[in-house]
Amino acid sequence: MIDTAGYCLAGIGRGTRPERLPCLGEIMKNRIWLVALLAVAVVSAGCNTVAGAGKDIERGGESIQKAAE
Repeated sequence: MIDTAGYCLAGIGRGTRPERLPCLGEIMKNRIWLVALLAVAVVSAGCNTVAGAGKDIERGGESIQKAAE
């Protein structure tokens, strides 16, 4: 049974108090969101690193051209 807050109610029976536990679906949904956000963070950081490396290589090539002239 799921309550209004999205928690599974476990241990419902005579003489037992229901416990509020997160449902397995909610746990998996949270993990999927976490993995997706981490992937976006890694990809965006990687793009900035590659762009920075490209600029550094370009500047190095320009300085070599100037030295050759």
